[in-house]
Amino acid sequence: MTQLFAQLYLDEDLDVSIASRVRWMGFQAETARSMGNLGLKDPQQLAFAVQNDWVIVTHNREDFEALAEEYRRTNRVHCGIIVAFRRKPQEIARRLAKLVNTLTASEMRNQLFYV
Repeated sequence: MTQLFAQLYLDEDLDVSIASRVRWMGFQAETARSMGNLGLKDPQQLAFAVQNDWVIVTHNREDFEALAEEYRRTNRVHCGIIVAFRRKPQEIARRLAKLVNTLTASEMRNQLFYV
């Protein structure tokens, strides 16, 4: 069965309250902190998200753009990367919920988004 809504995984650069707000809006979200992944390097964070079939959310535009390109170039699959510009947590959560509600999990696969 195809998963309709993407599940989000917020790396440690994001305020953990964003995950709570996204869950309050009815979507699934986990954090690097809740998964015990603080201190992992960006490639490890993305690999963890891929392993769990989650879309990763980060503020780290430069490194994750490079990782998206590396995955594309080496024909590896990721579940999606969302770069969140620095805004208030409630605004980021609202934008994430809107994106997850607009696109299916499969439509987010191998894509890079900005919110």
